[in-house]
Amino acid sequence: MNDVSEAFSITVQNIGPDQVLTIDARQLHSYLGVQTPFKDWITRRIADYSFEEGKDFCAFLRESTGGRPARGYAISIDMAKELAMVERTVQGRIARRYFIECEKQLRERFAHEAAVSILLLPAPREWKRRFEPPYYQSLARLMGLNYSGHASGTPPVFGKITDEWVYQVVLPAEVLADMRDRRENSQKLHQWLTDGGLQKLELQILRVMDQADSSSGYPDFKARCMRLFKKPGQLGLIYPTAA
Repeated sequence: MNDVSEAFSITVQNIGPDQVLTIDARQLHSYLGVQTPFKDWITRRIADYSFEEGKDFCAFLRESTGGRPARGYAISIDMAKELAMVERTVQGRIARRYFIECEKQLRERFAHEAAVSILLLPAPREWKRRFEPPYYQSLARLMGLNYSGHASGTPPVFGKITDEWVYQVVLPAEVLADMRDRRENSQKLHQWLTDGGLQKLELQILRVMDQADSSSGYPDFKARCMRLFKKPGQLGLIYPTAA
């Protein structure tokens, strides 16, 4: 895939009203090894497959090194995939698979950017307590520990449970990594959450408390959470032993 990626310069351009991924048709012609001169090849393909200017491609004049400027074509990835496929060659199949992968990566990037805009603020909000004492009391009972407030700190296992069963459930992994990168010094992760993100956080806190309060111990709690929150692992429920 490295060779094919070096063959194309993929850009985002406007074709008609839409912003789409495009490549230079001359690069595709060269990579496919087509023997027909470029001008004849692209003109014939446009006619044969009813491609439309302003929908599938946009034409432009290339810079000239002397003489008459040549006509160039910025073609959409969809058009490029079809042109690669109709050549019925190994190079065509490789190029088409590469264009499909480019589209997949773009969709993932857009999905990540959309999730970030929905869940994360551009700057942290002022600190406000989001994890109330009853939450830590539930974890303390679950783990058989004493909790008398934050004055002397909290056991590291509380942070581990919070990360695994609150934040990792509420936030996609990429968004959580982005939020950790943004956090500075004593900032708390939840300070970066939007109102919608905070609503998800508060709901998940209640759900974790409910599981902690109804579990017979940490293995039971973890099994319940794996099942309820769709986390991978051993899902078998560990029932309380008879008193």
